[in-house]
Formats: sequence, structure tokens, C-alpha cells
Amino acid sequence: MERLFHAFASFIKALTLVVFLATGVFSQPLSFGLKAGVPLTSFIQADPMSAASATTNRYIAGGSIEFRLPRNLSLEFDVLYRHLHYSDSFFIPLNGGEIEHVSAGAWEFPLLLKYRLGGNVAHPFVSAGPAGDVVAIRDRFVGFSEFNPQTTTGTSSSSLALRNPAIAGFTGGAGVEIPAGRLRISPEARYTYWISPHFYTLITNAAYLAGMLSDSKRYQVEFLLGFRF
Repeated sequence: MERLFHAFASFIKALTLVVFLATGVFSQPLSFGLKAGVPLTSFIQADPMSAASATTNRYIAGGSIEFRLPRNLSLEFDVLYRHLHYSDSFFIPLNGGEIEHVSAGAWEFPLLLKYRLGGNVAHPFVSAGPAGDVVAIRDRFVGFSEFNPQTTTGTSSSSLALRNPAIAGFTGGAGVEIPAGRLRISPEARYTYWISPHFYTLITNAAYLAGMLSDSKRYQVEFLLGFRF
């Protein structure tokens, strides 16, 4: 886990260097914006045959920075946040088990190269680039039972189901930029494919009876509405 976060920190440092170089070399305008939207796919999918459950809150929100480059190109970096809940459990026959109810936040960091097409008023665009995603456990309520009257509960900042807190992927999208005075409104759709999942099914042995989360989805589709100043 520590290596993943070090790698992610290196990615951010490299991005910062690219941004300053692009700004210094091309002397192009720098603009800031806000983004909000909805996920069109679930972040986690629970196994329908188990007692597990998962909910992705239907909102995405965050901010973005865009650097205009020559030839209708620009470089955009976003920080997007979504919230999710999930529950899972595992039981070892004649021994005991654990049930966890988790509230978590997912931070998505796409770095996109955008190309604007010509247009009299609206400007269609396409974008593509790498993305990172980090899941941070906000609250985990745990119950443990040994099949006797003694039951313990508590909280933790970790999760049994979360195997990769930080993952990388590739994002592609398309949309249209509409000027409205000094404001620019950009509805767009994005598709992201993740190289590895955040979550893994926890059933590893036939001796375990489990109600587990399925692997988290390796792809996601989002609709975003951007407001740039």
C-alpha cells in the first residue's frame, strides 16, 4: 500500500512539472472550473447470491484546471469525488465470523489531453489520458461473533474487501463546450477502464461460508457537467 501511495505522489509531482513547463513554454491561458455529474455504472457490485450489499451515491463533484495549448489542444487535470457504502461478511464454520459496514470516499484524478473541433457557437471536443483512483475508508463498523453470547463491535480505518486502495486506468470522453458570456458550460460523457480492481471477492477456501462483495467493476461510465471561468 505504501508503494502505491509513493507512486501516486510521484505521478502528482510529474504532473505539476508538466503543467509549469506547458505554462512557461506556450504562455497560454490557465482556467479553473467546477464539475458535477452522476455515475452511470455502479462502483461496486455485490454478489446477488450472497448477503453482501453495495451502494454508490448518485453524484460526482470536484474541480478542474485547464491549460490551453496550440492547435486546439488543451491539458486538463480533474479532482473528482464520489461516496459509497458497502457491507460484507465471512464466517468460518464452528469458529466465528465478522460483519463489516463501510462508508468510503473515492477520489479520481484524470489527466486528459483535449482536442476541440471547429464550431460557430458550440465546440465539440474529445479527450483521453491516464487516470488514478484512491479509495479512503471514512468509517468501518465491525461486528464479530463466536457463536456464543459474547459479541464485540468496533470501528476501524481498514476493510477486509479493499485490496487495492490506489489503482490506475485510462479515460476517454467526448462532449461539447458552450459559451455563455464569460462562462463556458461543458456537458460530457466519459468512459474509464481500470487496470486492476479496488475490491476482490474474499472467498478463498471451501471451508469459508461467506457473503462477500464481488470484484469491483473494471470500467465506469460517467456523465459530467463542467463550468469553466
